[in-house]
Amino acid sequence: NKYFTHTINQVITEVAKLFNQQTTVYALNNHLSLAGDEVPTGAYKTMRDCSSSFASGMTEEDISHDFITKIAAQMASYKLSGWQQLVQDDVGHISTTYALKPQNAGYIWAWMPTTQQPVSGYTLVQNLAQAGYKVVLDFADYSYFDIRYSESFVEPGLYWSTNFIDTHKVFMLNDAIANLQQKYLNSQQTENVVGVEGALWSELIQTDEHLWYMMLPKLSALAQVAWSSSHSLTWREFAQVLGCGTSGFLDYLQQERTIYYRGYPHGMAIELPEVCQ
Repeated sequence: NKYFTHTINQVITEVAKLFNQQTTVYALNNHLSLAGDEVPTGAYKTMRDCSSSFASGMTEEDISHDFITKIAAQMASYKLSGWQQLVQDDVGHISTTYALKPQNAGYIWAWMPTTQQPVSGYTLVQNLAQAGYKVVLDFADYSYFDIRYSESFVEPGLYWSTNFIDTHKVFMLNDAIANLQQKYLNSQQTENVVGVEGALWSELIQTDEHLWYMMLPKLSALAQVAWSSSHSLTWREFAQVLGCGTSGFLDYLQQERTIYYRGYPHGMAIELPEVCQ
């Protein structure tokens, strides 16, 4: 309704102002993420204001996308970002009628697993890049840090997107990106993939120690993927850089920042024992 739309526009304006002078890589002024995902199936069915939309043939995804587009139309100086569902349905379709146009979007975070069936996360990214959206890769089967490190019964974490994600799996995001570029994207579409991201959802994180355990060494592998040329180090070489507890990057973090990573105090021994013999 009009009151809600007016209120959310005010919220967007005030929040965007807080970050208007950001200077990070790929920073966008007047830019805000509205997420756009996880709208439960059937959420609009009982809403009186949506009855005419359903009567006209709109789907639930159309209604969500149309709502975001109408917000954007009232706030032309702002870029709106979000997860794939901000503009795309779960099988990759992007409505030419209702979805937010690429020129009005900031970044679209692509999280759907590459192994998803019947439509792979690769194909979903291909559709976004082909349509002209700027995409950040956050595949849930490579860079979701709340997924457990191993299949051990005592290992904390989730396993909905894949059985486990250890440091090696995050490091292998390089191969996933290469596969995406070689099999799904042409050179122009590749330019629309602007970066990678790791995600750690904190509703199940109880302490600082738990936070660092889930993030490290995974976060180091993501940084290697993001900030170094592809395959500049082998997995074994990278593990040696992280170290075996008495030297290397993990030892630095513990000594200088008192961060207790997974595997402390033995460094990478828990994931690559032969390196730390």
